[in-house]
Amino acid sequence: MRCHKLKENESENRPSDVIAGSFLNVAVVGGSVSPVRLQQLQAALQQTQATLQSNDTALIGALSREDLLGDIFYAGMLGYYGQVIAFSALTAQQQ
Repeated sequence: MRCHKLKENESENRPSDVIAGSFLNVAVVGGSVSPVRLQQLQAALQQTQATLQSNDTALIGALSREDLLGDIFYAGMLGYYGQVIAFSALTAQQQ
């Protein structure tokens, strides 16, 4: 993929095929990973886990796609960016 700088007020459209029903995760991190947000996400994941383990079909049926997939993908993305930020900081200290 070739990168170039866009002029002010210029946009670029890049077509991308997304299969119907698939889950698309787009991430932008503009700073650091918030410990508060990580705690909130952990609580949401634990709640989803408890719901799934309850075997209550009504509760399980009320779970959304975001509950089942979105939080897991978001946790993975935050973990990835947390590592990138940490490794960047360590590399900067060594130079």
